[in-house]
Amino acid sequence: MKIINKKSEKFLSDYINVASPTGFESSGQKLWLDYIKPYIDDYIVDTYGTVVGIINPNEKYKVVIEAHADEISWFVHYITKEGYIYLRRNGGSDHQIAPSKRVNIHTSKGIVKAVFGWPAIHTRDRINEKSPKPENIFLDCGCNSKDSVHEGRPVKPGTSNQREDNFLPSSLSLGEGEKGMYAVGAVIAQRAFERKQTPSEVCLKKWQFSCWNGKAVKDLEHLLKVPQAKYAITVAKNVKNLSRDFIGHANHYHATWMKKKPYWAKGKKPVKVIGQHAFYKL
Repeated sequence: MKIINKKSEKFLSDYINVASPTGFESSGQKLWLDYIKPYIDDYIVDTYGTVVGIINPNEKYKVVIEAHADEISWFVHYITKEGYIYLRRNGGSDHQIAPSKRVNIHTSKGIVKAVFGWPAIHTRDRINEKSPKPENIFLDCGCNSKDSVHEGRPVKPGTSNQREDNFLPSSLSLGEGEKGMYAVGAVIAQRAFERKQTPSEVCLKKWQFSCWNGKAVKDLEHLLKVPQAKYAITVAKNVKNLSRDFIGHANHYHATWMKKKPYWAKGKKPVKVIGQHAFYKL
C-alpha cells in the first residue's frame, strides 16, 4: 500500500490551506479527524478543542504522537480613519516577513482579502530607516476610510486574520492610491513653477526622491513593475498639466506616521492631508 497517494496529497493540500488560527482550530481539527477515522478505533474531543485518534484502546501500553493544530495569525487591533488596519499578534507571527503578504481576514460575513503593507520606500527616513515592526505595518483591504471598512468589509477589532500562504506570489506594493500619486505629481509641478525648472530637474535634485539616490535606483526598477505603475507613469507624463490647486499649491510633504517631523514642518500647518501624507505650502 502506498503511503503517499492522490488522496493523501489532497488531504495535505487541504489541511495546509484550511484556516486554523490559534483559538479557532475547529475547522482544521474536523478536517484531520475526518481523514483519520478509517484508520482509528476511537477518538476523543475535549472542551479545549483537542482531538485524539486512538488505535487499540484496550492495550496496556500507550504510545502518544502529538502535534499542535493551530497556526500563527493576527488580530485586528484598530482601524485608522484612512482605512488602514493595524494588528496584534496571535501566536509567533514574524512581522519582518509580513510586508507584501496576502491575508485572509475572517469576519462574520465571510473572508475579506487584504495585503500587508508598510511605508513606501520614498516616504521612509533615509538616515534612520527602520525595519518592519508590528506598530508600522498594516493591512490594506482596498477601502479609503474606517467607515467603508466597517460597512463594505465587515472588519472590526478582534477579527482574526491569517496569511494566505497557498503558494501564491506576493509582490503588491502599497501606496496612497491614485489620489496620493496625483498629489505628489502636483507638488512636483508646484516646485517646477516656483523654481522655474523642468519637472525632471525638480525630481533629479539630490535627496528629493529616494529612488534616484545611489543604490536605490534598483527600487525604481521594482516600482515600475507594480500594478500602480501604469497610473503613476500617466501622472508623470502629464505633470505639467496637473492642478496645483488640488493640494493648495503645496511644495512640501511628509508621511504623517513619522515620529519626528522634518525640521521644515515644525510649527507649520498642512494645507491638505491625503491618506498618510501631509502637504505644506512653504
